[in-house]
Amino acid sequence: MKKTLLFCLFVGLNVSVQAQIIITGKVVDESTNEALPFLNILNEKSKKGFQTDENGAFSIKIDAFGDILTFSYLGYKKVSLPAENNMKVRLQNDVLSLSEVVIRYRNPADEIIKKANKNKLLNDPDNYQNYSFKSYNKSILTADLGKNKSIGLTSKRGAKLTKRLENSEFYVNETVVRKQYLYKGQSKEIIEASRTSGSESSTILGSMALMLQPFSFYPDMITFRGRRIQEIMEFVNPVSENSHKLYDFALTDTLINGADSSFVIEFLPKKGATFSGLKGEILINSDKYAIEAITAEPASPNMLMSVKISQTYQKIEGKWFPEILQSEWSMPEFKIGEVNLLFKIESFIDEVSFKNKLSTAEFSENAISIADDATTKKDDYWETNRLDNLSIKEKKTYEFYKNLSGFRKFISTASLNVSEWATSGVIPLNSKIDLSTQNLFDSNIYEGFRPTINLLTSPNFSKKIRFDGKIAYGFGDKAWKYEGRAKINFGENNNTQLVFQYRNDISEPANVQYFIWNNPQIPYELIRTFLISRADHLEQFKIELNSKVSKFGKLSVGFIDEIRTPTYDYKFKQDDKMMMKTDEKMGLHASILSVGYRLAVGEKFSQVGRGSVITEVPKVVLLLNYEKGIMGFLSGAYQFSKINAKLEYIHKNTRFGDTFLNLTTGKVFGDVPYTYLYNGRGAKISNVFPLIWTANHFNTMGLYEFTSDQYSNLFITHNFKELLFKTNVSWSKPDVSLIQGFAIGSLKNKQNHEGIELNSLEKGYFESGLAIDNIIRVKFGKLFYLGAGGGVFYRWGAYQLPKPNDNLTYRVVWNLGF
Repeated sequence: MKKTLLFCLFVGLNVSVQAQIIITGKVVDESTNEALPFLNILNEKSKKGFQTDENGAFSIKIDAFGDILTFSYLGYKKVSLPAENNMKVRLQNDVLSLSEVVIRYRNPADEIIKKANKNKLLNDPDNYQNYSFKSYNKSILTADLGKNKSIGLTSKRGAKLTKRLENSEFYVNETVVRKQYLYKGQSKEIIEASRTSGSESSTILGSMALMLQPFSFYPDMITFRGRRIQEIMEFVNPVSENSHKLYDFALTDTLINGADSSFVIEFLPKKGATFSGLKGEILINSDKYAIEAITAEPASPNMLMSVKISQTYQKIEGKWFPEILQSEWSMPEFKIGEVNLLFKIESFIDEVSFKNKLSTAEFSENAISIADDATTKKDDYWETNRLDNLSIKEKKTYEFYKNLSGFRKFISTASLNVSEWATSGVIPLNSKIDLSTQNLFDSNIYEGFRPTINLLTSPNFSKKIRFDGKIAYGFGDKAWKYEGRAKINFGENNNTQLVFQYRNDISEPANVQYFIWNNPQIPYELIRTFLISRADHLEQFKIELNSKVSKFGKLSVGFIDEIRTPTYDYKFKQDDKMMMKTDEKMGLHASILSVGYRLAVGEKFSQVGRGSVITEVPKVVLLLNYEKGIMGFLSGAYQFSKINAKLEYIHKNTRFGDTFLNLTTGKVFGDVPYTYLYNGRGAKISNVFPLIWTANHFNTMGLYEFTSDQYSNLFITHNFKELLFKTNVSWSKPDVSLIQGFAIGSLKNKQNHEGIELNSLEKGYFESGLAIDNIIRVKFGKLFYLGAGGGVFYRWGAYQLPKPNDNLTYRVVWNLGF
């Protein structure tokens, strides 16, 4: 019986297998013989659907020869044919069928986008070995008329503005830029020429145009940044890994271009999406599935600033490369008078070459720099290098400002200059002296309000040597501070500098200098600079040689001779002798040899006026530092070695948010005073102060609660952005972050330190936190949103305090956004 059943089962399976017939074929355009990709095929008998591949070919299973197959394609007449092997199906073009609704069994647009993403390594210009090109860029500040053809302002002042804007723009800027690029990420753009209506010197519009104009549409995140590292806007690229799970794609047309096809695809975030996405249309070419053209804009209407992007690409020497780039920036709710502003940017790319022989020595710190004679080019230069003609309105804009005189001309120039100074942080006092505004109004707990004047020489004074002088006054400690520096530049791109420095100032003890960094991963880390309440008086002489040693790496070798005098009650004992007493005004004298290395992968700066701003935050930052204290040299009183290291890492994920890792560690070899040890990274003064969350610090740990001679700190912050909550209102966009901190350290010879309490961290310190930003967002002048939220942090583990409430700390989280 069992044998009979097995036999029947075998026969049944065999019959089933034999019934499945596989046939192949290809579908083409009847008139051009070009393949029709992703065409629908329906077996009328089984009602099963299939599709051709990207080459118009198909391989499908049928029950029997003669089954009727229906072939349908957008823009073509349907054809029904009996199934046979090696079919060659020809479809006739039918314009009327474009209005038909076609049901697809597999979304062809998803398949095309997947292939485009898979081929990004081949098509992304940033993955090319090297290239260079010239670009002509035009940026225009104009009135945003929307659908209106005229401005039609009603007020008396508005009538004058109407008359002017019907004939000219607010401002016009033109630049000619030479760009060189070396794989991977090493680039330099030199603004060879720049001219702006209304100013003979300002380059702010030209610099901002390069920073706000995306060069290509291949990064997974399309990011726009403001001054320093503040993100203006960031969007998930529709052509990125797994983007078909985030976006809805629709293939609306297929354009046949000889042997290649262009797939026209519309995209929009899926319904209920919680990420910042774009909407628009993209053309993917069947050749390498490269982006041929794209138009995109933010999908969310709840924004005070918006941008529209348009890009076209051309094939040069077998490589797809940007040809025309366009961006339009607008602030729909903000008006000057009765007019909305629109900042339009156009870039035309020419003279593309892939045959350059470049080396890292040719690149400087600034990815964008401005030639000294950029603003002095004559009309004949512009006639030769202009790749797009000026419109009549653009020509009249130059004429309008040229004919201005007196106060009106001063105002037009000043508005551009002030914008440039505010962005760059540098105000030119004359052709050779500049004023830095970076620390103009500084403050901390120890010094109180600390206004600072920082003067420095400009490149017009000398490109080879730069002098820098600083003077400050603390209203809290009632003391003057001053600093002087001379920097000598070597090499064509100033990649090596010799620096001489004298400093008479205050310095926080037991704090590694890179703890306070001008460009941290998370801006909230800078809050710590305002909390300094313990200080040494510092008199320091320093000489340092800095040199670029790799694409993103810098090496520094220096020597320091310094005297630090604690302003707090402290005594240090060494070899049973009292080496320093603060009441006798005897300072700690150290002579230190230092070697440091900094690697910042992907970091980019851009010149704006006479200053520079960071335009791309590094994904990885590694800092290594070795210090050697030398006893007996220049009265140095301490023999020690010190090793410090820091690692910062950012991981961006389109579906889960951003993860920030901050790891610091250090060790002292030898017996040293407190000032050369390590404080715990505490940021708590009381349960109330500071009010604002301090990133990469322990918000539940006292400011100087722990001290170590060897330690490690780890902070992991994950920002979900708006992925957990999606609201349909502009006044609330909850932005959730989870924070985890850990520290461990040890301290030997505690008995040598008197006057202050020192606690160590052998058992490990733990802190967990939850921060929610943008719970409430308030519009300010229709220019930006001020977002506010809160965070709670909990201290646990061996150093947990007896009272539960003492382990909790609450902080305010806030930001500026659009």
